[in-house]
Amino acid sequence: MARARDRRPARASGPGAPTRLAVGAPAAPPLAGMPARIAPWLLATLGFAIVFGLCVVKWRFYLYKDFDLAIFSEAMVRLGQGSLHSTIRGMPWLADHASFVMFLLAPLYALVPHPLTLLLVQSAAITLVAVPLARLARRMLPGAWVPALVAATYLLHPSVLHTALFEFHPETLGGAALAVALVMLVERRDRAACGWTVLALLAKEDAALVVLMLAAFVLVSRGRAGARTALVLASLALVALVVDFAVVRPLGNRGQSDYTTLYSAWGPDMGAVLRSMATHPLEVVRALFDTAGDPVDGAIKRSFWLTMMAPVLFLPLAAPLELAIPLPIVVAHLTSSHPPAHTPYFHYTALVTPLWIAAAVMGSAHLLARIPTRRAGSRAGAATALWAAALVASAAGQWRVGPFASFDHRRSGSPTEVAWPSGYDRTLAAVQDSILRRVPRDGGVVAGFGFLPRVLRRERVDALHHIARGRFTASTRSYPLPLKGVDALVGDMSGLGHFLELGSAVRLQAVIDSNHLRPAMVSEDVVLFTRVGGLSERLVGLAPEAKVDSAGLTYDRALTLLAWGDPPARIAPGAEIRLPTYWRRIATVDRLYTMQLYLVRPGGHIEHVHGHPMGLGIWPPDGWPEGQVMEDVARMRVPLDTEPGPYEVYLLLGWRRDDGTEGPAVPDSPAIASARGFVHLGSIQVATGDAMP
Repeated sequence: MARARDRRPARASGPGAPTRLAVGAPAAPPLAGMPARIAPWLLATLGFAIVFGLCVVKWRFYLYKDFDLAIFSEAMVRLGQGSLHSTIRGMPWLADHASFVMFLLAPLYALVPHPLTLLLVQSAAITLVAVPLARLARRMLPGAWVPALVAATYLLHPSVLHTALFEFHPETLGGAALAVALVMLVERRDRAACGWTVLALLAKEDAALVVLMLAAFVLVSRGRAGARTALVLASLALVALVVDFAVVRPLGNRGQSDYTTLYSAWGPDMGAVLRSMATHPLEVVRALFDTAGDPVDGAIKRSFWLTMMAPVLFLPLAAPLELAIPLPIVVAHLTSSHPPAHTPYFHYTALVTPLWIAAAVMGSAHLLARIPTRRAGSRAGAATALWAAALVASAAGQWRVGPFASFDHRRSGSPTEVAWPSGYDRTLAAVQDSILRRVPRDGGVVAGFGFLPRVLRRERVDALHHIARGRFTASTRSYPLPLKGVDALVGDMSGLGHFLELGSAVRLQAVIDSNHLRPAMVSEDVVLFTRVGGLSERLVGLAPEAKVDSAGLTYDRALTLLAWGDPPARIAPGAEIRLPTYWRRIATVDRLYTMQLYLVRPGGHIEHVHGHPMGLGIWPPDGWPEGQVMEDVARMRVPLDTEPGPYEVYLLLGWRRDDGTEGPAVPDSPAIASARGFVHLGSIQVATGDAMP
């Protein structure tokens, strides 16, 4: 009598080997599993439509508040002109990050020359990687619907949407390519894997570290049988590192970009940094979870691990070999002194998340292989239940820390860009449109965030924050001021935030004066300076009154608020409240001041807050003549979605020093101090029937 065929699932022979159902399982009709097979494609397509739709909305309402999208959009523009120079970055863009993949995107950008083209490609790369992850799950796990659950879990992982909605970064293409390469390696399709690896290496220099780990993965999981593939992968990675760091960067980088400054706590140069880390491995491990002397940043790092792992039920921990593949990227980010890199809220997980989802698939396969069972169906049920739970956890993570979660933006580690426009954003967009139309079509432009990617087709574009800071981004090198050739300066001065320093005013005034720029438009703190000018009202200057007869309210024994104009009695949603304020500097000012304007409902509910940098950051109080009365006009637009009714307007004065310390200004009035520093400026009635100026 023939022995009955064993129907138990075959165990994995190694960390990289697949878990398979028994050979004796009955064959299903060809179309029986079609819905489950096309489900990952449908989910990825839906994810792409949602992500790119959100990108379009962000673009429309000027919600891209950094300069990465502008850098790579300008790279495409310059590449079409036969140049590699980035005027925004002040150097060849390849010497900042070795993103050779942009050459592959150039033909597409030439057909549709718009920054949204890059966002479309990024959206597709990030979302469509759900398909190969589902393919990996189909190979390694039982259960017809498990691949779809894996795809949905990936798409709902909070770091995925954060990455997709934060500017444009070529490494998102690299992360997708590395995930496909890993799937190809598991399937022993080594040539295809090497091809996808090359694409990843073209995305960014960091990818080489992951490729080296892929080589180690192949060697460990296959032994001598994988030596040749491992050697090829390692060789590709080493060639990329040599080209990037020994050829491209030395030729085009003269200190405009120096990311070793982010590791100054470990050593003065990269060699010293690597030696310090190698000789102090325990300190490196500690730095992955804590920051000495900074408990807030330490908490952010621990939150990173929870945010990345909890949505997949910590399953990557069951596949330590696969978990380690993107670990060099994680170590590089968490050991740096750059707090945003310690979070999943930006683009720093682009090379990590797809690989850790793949590790979760492999980890679940390892766990299921250890479950004793006699029926393949029960194991399929366990896999389905496990990934259904992961999907719920991922959805919970999206709700808790995704882009649409209610973040406290005062807390370090929160996103700096929003995913959906508020009523205020919609209000300001129309104003920004009108200002943008006044920007000259030719000549150089200094532009702030939001405007940068919209003014790229000209000979020179300077980033406003570089002039405010006086240094290149990620560098200690001074930024050369554009003292000629600038026909316009446009930007939201309140959006410069920590880039404004005490020395910013001197640099900004030098650019404005040397290029003969005059105020042309202003709304809130969004300003436009052109050579033609045309603005009838003053922004900041000596008060028109000869004297303000008021003892005033003195802050920090240095700055006295003498008087202010009354807000309008009635105003429409979307209109601007204009508040002239009168000040006298009575002592040396060693900090930057910001007027926080509050629109408050009866009962104390805060409807809207706007921070106005005093003097717009161009003429701040530290440069005001001592003893003279100065007028500083603060402006605040009422958001379009503000409900009609009575409101109160308050002022709260705060400060920030160049070392990053900040706090509320201390008034000399006990009554104001007991009101936590809030000064009542007046009452206002919001009425929808009023005309909006």
